[in-house]
Amino acid sequence: MRTAFPLLVLLSLTAGCDGDETSPEPGADPKPKKASFEREAEPNGPRLWLDGARGADGRLRIQVYGAELGQVFGWAAHVRYDAGAFAVETGALTETLGQTTEAARFVSLAEGDAALGEARRGAALGGAAIDEPTVLAVLEIGEPEATSDVALDRVMVRRADGSWVGVATAGGVLTEGGAL
Repeated sequence: MRTAFPLLVLLSLTAGCDGDETSPEPGADPKPKKASFEREAEPNGPRLWLDGARGADGRLRIQVYGAELGQVFGWAAHVRYDAGAFAVETGALTETLGQTTEAARFVSLAEGDAALGEARRGAALGGAAIDEPTVLAVLEIGEPEATSDVALDRVMVRRADGSWVGVATAGGVLTEGGAL
């Protein structure tokens, strides 16, 4: 019984401890901050812009939006960012210009650059309307390690007759945080 008592005291003192707990420094925020995306003001008229959104898994994603573009035959854009700050793990385009039989899609990911594009599979198909705010693409990103400007670059929007659509763009700033 004499040896059981110290053992019970030791067990009661260590119950619930897994050895990985650390005490936060005085004044430190006990919850890590989440990464965030602060977008620039959305421009008016025909436009493409970036925004951030959290998925059901809690991870931050960068979305490419388009609005007031009218009848679109094709669009392309580059999303530029500091490759030292974060990485784009995957990119996907939504079917804004039609299903696979009606439209071709292109995604190319490189350090600091995500090239995206979608086009109808022939002028005879005409354009597809993009008038209301519409998600064109979604970029899945890794945990940011630093703050980075994120911008749209080399943006092109065309009509089935070959004419160009002048578009305004807006990017934003991705700020690192703690665990997502």
